[in-house]
Amino acid sequence: MGLMSKSDALKTFMMCTMMIVAYFSVVYLAEFYLKLDEKNTLYQTLRTHLTNSHTALKSWHEKQQKVVHQVSLNPALQAQSATLSKIRQTLPAEELRRQLQVHTSQETIATTLAPWIDTYDVTQYYLISPSGIILASSLSDRIGNDSVIARRQPELFNDILNGDIKITKPVVALKRDGSSEKAAYLYALAPVFSANIDRPNVLAFQIDAAGSYATNFEIGRFGTTGETYAFDDEGRFLSESRFKESYLKSLGLNHQDTGILVTVARDPSKRFERDELIARIDNGLTYMAASAVQGVSSVNLNGYNNHRDIQVVGMWLWDRSLGLGMATEISLEEAFTGLTTSMTLIKLLAFVALAALLFTVFQIRSYARKRSDHELALTRARDTAELANHSKSVFLSSMSHELRTPLNAVIGFGQILLKSKEILDNEELKDSARNIVNSGTHLLRLLNEVLDFAKMDVGELSFEYVPINVHSIIEDCVAMVNQEATNRGIKIVTEHDLRHLPDFIADETRTKQILVNFLTNAVKYNSENGHVFIRVDHEHDELRFNVRDTGKGIDAKDLKQVWEPFNRAGAENTDIDGSGIGLAFSKKIIEAMGGQVGASSVLGLGSTFWFSLPLSEIASKKASAARYAADTGADHLEESTETAPRRNLKTLCLEDMVLNQKIIAKMLDQNFDHATTFCSTGSRGLDLLKTETFDIILLDLNLPDMSGFEFQETLIRENLAPDTPVVVVSADVSSTTMAKVQDAGIVAFVPKPIRLADLSLAIDKALELKEKPDQPSATSIAVKQ
Repeated sequence: MGLMSKSDALKTFMMCTMMIVAYFSVVYLAEFYLKLDEKNTLYQTLRTHLTNSHTALKSWHEKQQKVVHQVSLNPALQAQSATLSKIRQTLPAEELRRQLQVHTSQETIATTLAPWIDTYDVTQYYLISPSGIILASSLSDRIGNDSVIARRQPELFNDILNGDIKITKPVVALKRDGSSEKAAYLYALAPVFSANIDRPNVLAFQIDAAGSYATNFEIGRFGTTGETYAFDDEGRFLSESRFKESYLKSLGLNHQDTGILVTVARDPSKRFERDELIARIDNGLTYMAASAVQGVSSVNLNGYNNHRDIQVVGMWLWDRSLGLGMATEISLEEAFTGLTTSMTLIKLLAFVALAALLFTVFQIRSYARKRSDHELALTRARDTAELANHSKSVFLSSMSHELRTPLNAVIGFGQILLKSKEILDNEELKDSARNIVNSGTHLLRLLNEVLDFAKMDVGELSFEYVPINVHSIIEDCVAMVNQEATNRGIKIVTEHDLRHLPDFIADETRTKQILVNFLTNAVKYNSENGHVFIRVDHEHDELRFNVRDTGKGIDAKDLKQVWEPFNRAGAENTDIDGSGIGLAFSKKIIEAMGGQVGASSVLGLGSTFWFSLPLSEIASKKASAARYAADTGADHLEESTETAPRRNLKTLCLEDMVLNQKIIAKMLDQNFDHATTFCSTGSRGLDLLKTETFDIILLDLNLPDMSGFEFQETLIRENLAPDTPVVVVSADVSSTTMAKVQDAGIVAFVPKPIRLADLSLAIDKALELKEKPDQPSATSIAVKQ
């Protein structure tokens, strides 16, 4: 083998450099979009948990205020309160305590309040005079003593005497069980008015902070490190932490002798960012607490130091009505675990693809120098290129849906290239451009399959609901397994005429998949020359499909296990092939479509497996939406050869991605003489519509400041551009979104990646409806993806 020439060496070096640049570009773009999506998901998660806890806490406060107020209005309590108020409180302390403690009103009050104490988280009650003396209490040794509430919080106590009803913040005190352990309590306070008494007494319910109060914050916990907690205007904690023991230990405190409520949300490292807000205070609070106590509600997804000296991300708010702040936080490491794992996999697969491509380059060069036979060199180069393309397909198939936006650019510009004169005049370039579009389409299908599997794991797999004929689907499924049954001498019998049964609404592909699975099992596990019986019953607004075999049956103890993944109920010890996942997958699919599955068996006689699907109005509505969504399936993206007359078009396009703006502009250039104004936000688009008129509006559903549906609602509410049709251009093709598009009065929908022919068709149809308003509703217009 001869030495490589300088020219070949330079070309090889340039190609390797370009591939390395492409590698890092792919990794960078993947990380950028993955992180963007991860932060958006994290923002929604933090917001959901913080909102849930905040709403629950406000409801809890309102409930406790209502309870204590309702009790304070009890006539028996008011009467006994008036009686105790008549005892002269100027008596010596010991005499006053004695008279109050032995007074018959104590028993009456205890009996009156007992139902409330038993029903709610009330641990003790106190009836306090305006002068701060405890007139009655569930703790007899406290009667006649000074009230801690009146002494320590005189302003709050005076507010109650003036008619307010309030809930105090948690305070730490010794438990009343004889131990030295402390606990946190809140007090619900209300005035008790009585006839012939100038000033009311105060009813105080002591509430255990570890009860329903703590539940308000526990619902805000998620993951292994995520939690929600409250704090006052000094940064002092008002709720317990799931990390109480380790946190207090780090402060040198015993969690049994004290609690987190005696500590403050301070930053142990003192390394937090001192921006303009933080610089105004110097109390060592964490970044979050320092912001919140200033009355600021915000979010930080980049990371900051919390009170446990751990980097976290979080969202917080300040509630002026409750006089406290709330925060939801999770460790930075856990928050971005998914991103780290995904990027590691992407880098690994990208590296493998790069290595394969580099290997391909050197192989091609080696073949070119070694062989003079041009045809042989081309054949081997083609084989090597196919191997490299397979490696790239494996790499790209593992990508998540974050690549949908760059895919839109790839497929969109590929279609535009197919329309350019330079490409059309060069057959080789035209074939290459067609390959770009077809490869982009293939990658889109792979990504959608990955998303389907991921959605299956979390119960979000999409379905295409259509009307299905019972007789036809049974015939199709029987035909699929009939050959295998014939080979074993097994007859498949339909027990009755299925043609009289009504059509039902379901996903046809997955329903066939389940029926074939049941029939295949009935054949596999049947006896030689046995039978398989099919029966479909219509009862209680549902169809029940029964598949019965004449095999050896399944033991009762094993029958429940057949629905578990990879559990073959003892059949793994036989020579019958199977993975044990078919029935488990079928169960998930049926339940996702609103149905049920079941089985029965008799040893020696055989087994019956069945599933049911509903015949409901709801299912029919779902089918309608699904058929609309099904029209947007990803079936063809190859270029169209049809040529339509050009027309003038003034367009307003709401799209925040610059790359997508370029694609749409290029596509409009193909068939229209257009003047297009692009807006990256919905608010800017609304402002333009107040001063300008347009022929059509192209609308993305995911704008930075509002959704496309909010934009459409604003158009209708403010009567902006009432005669201008709106066409949605979006990557969200779920059946739910399709239904919302129909309901919103949007005339057409074009899915991303955008197909040139689809965009032109949607615009033409929308303009026809504008010119002929007496035509049927345009909400039925949808185009293939």
